[in-house]
Amino acid sequence: MSTAETGTAARPNWTLITLTAAVILGCALAFLIWATPSGSDGKAWTDPMIPRGWMAWSFPVAFFFWCIATVLVTFTILAIRFPETPRKGILRIETTRGDRLFITLLGSAFICLGWLFFAGPRSGGRSSSVFFTAQRSFAGSDHSRTGITRAGSFNKVSQGGEHEVEAYHHRHGACADGLWRARLG
Repeated sequence: MSTAETGTAARPNWTLITLTAAVILGCALAFLIWATPSGSDGKAWTDPMIPRGWMAWSFPVAFFFWCIATVLVTFTILAIRFPETPRKGILRIETTRGDRLFITLLGSAFICLGWLFFAGPRSGGRSSSVFFTAQRSFAGSDHSRTGITRAGSFNKVSQGGEHEVEAYHHRHGACADGLWRARLG
């Protein structure tokens, strides 16, 4: 008799599903390790995996996203295998396992951003150079050096050099402050 005739559905093989997910995630991690650039003295873990790529895909960045994907796959399997009802926790709102994961990840991101804001990134090393580049490009941290504000006006610079900035701006136009920042950076 088939399961359609008896009216019961076939039970999924959770061991096989879990092992398949583990093998796929393990192969993805092995590929990331394989794709990490190698130098004469071994793996260059923090070098870009895609030279001149649009994003700084180094092994630590790729491993971070692999960890997030692993947690999401694990939580998906757990949610299907062991369904749960929402419960009230310390925040006094009803949450499920996935909700608590999302709140934790969001909280961790804000703690990290707060740490970077108040303590600043560590000096040196490749991982902080990406942050410094983004910070200089978007937050305008080098404007205090050059005296250029976001609106393109000039401030007095305590270290001098405001005449050079004004002369450069006069020669190249008002939209050249991005070029000026790149030249100083």
